Amino acid sequence: MKDYNARWYHRIGIWFGIGLNPASITMGGGLAAALPFQTLFWVVPVGCLLLMALAIAAGIIGQSLRAPLARWSVSTFGFGIGALTINLMMGVGMVGWHGFQLGLAGTALGVLLRLPNWLGIVLLAVTVCIASFSSVNRWNWLTWITGLSALGLAIFSLLAVGTGIDSGYQTPQTTFRTILWAIGTIASFAALFALRVPDFTFDLKTRQDVVIDGLALFVALIFGVLVGMYLYRATGSWDLTVILAGSRIAFVAQLFLVLSLIAPTLSSVHSGALAWSNVLPITSRVGIVLLIGLGLVLGLTRFDQRLLPFLDWIGTIVPPALAVMIGAVFVRRYTTTKWTYAAWVVGALIALGLKIAGQDVHFFAGFIISLLVLFSARIFNPRAKLAPS
Repeated sequence: MKDYNARWYHRIGIWFGIGLNPASITMGGGLAAALPFQTLFWVVPVGCLLLMALAIAAGIIGQSLRAPLARWSVSTFGFGIGALTINLMMGVGMVGWHGFQLGLAGTALGVLLRLPNWLGIVLLAVTVCIASFSSVNRWNWLTWITGLSALGLAIFSLLAVGTGIDSGYQTPQTTFRTILWAIGTIASFAALFALRVPDFTFDLKTRQDVVIDGLALFVALIFGVLVGMYLYRATGSWDLTVILAGSRIAFVAQLFLVLSLIAPTLSSVHSGALAWSNVLPITSRVGIVLLIGLGLVLGLTRFDQRLLPFLDWIGTIVPPALAVMIGAVFVRRYTTTKWTYAAWVVGALIALGLKIAGQDVHFFAGFIISLLVLFSARIFNPRAKLAPS
């Protein structure tokens, strides 16, 4: 019989590491370039609160059903096209995150070893590939190295540049459109993680354990974003490698930058390789090579400098899926896997259309529309039953 007695302190390193890392710091800099500080001081907590609520909701469902993502997604969308789409979305998303990690950490590694940036990225990609084959990405202690290194990175970065105001810093204007964009961007930041949360909560002992871990994500994410905001205001840049390169303690800060991305890099390879092996007729090892190869291409083009546009596109596809997976628990008697899949597709297509049209409400529109389609099953499909989980 499966042991479901894991406690919050067994998993808190994962949640903390997702919240505080170079990506959240970079995102904070990007947000500071779009909105003034006085606005961000309330927008950031709202966005973090929304993300925490989604992650906790998904985590509690996983804990209640004792179901990781694979089982939960199949029970919601069914086998066949439903499972294929989930895995494809996860695979593409992990390629993007891996490209971000390789670009940022590889460049920092090149600086540390006094190598060209591209060589540092290639060297890191080869190292990650070897480590992934040996299953290092499953070692739990790496999450603590990541979290503590990210904390060190944040502290040393602030010490290196201070919290003053760069002479070229110009206060952006606040608009309702940019506020919605900022909240949606923050929520999209860990949307893929929120989708995978049941993998880390299905064997937790109580719901309280899920909530405590969710609070750790909330606090860590706010701190990471705030650090990025202050770094941008002090330097006028949100490229961490550029910010740290000219500091007096650049070596230490760059070392923390590389270490803070070890666990996320290996984790993205692990999750992405599994996803691709379920999309294509390949083994997980071939999936590792495929994902690292695609991520290397993105890393060499410095995909890490395109984090916010990447999160924008994530915000068109993942939130509708998350909305349906959470909402389906409440309308289980009235819907089918075909209906839930249709609800996801409709919401995602509308969000995608709004994104292409330049409307920054795509995150909220896709989420809400998918829920509306899902709950309309009570009217159009009153006797249907969702496939058993």
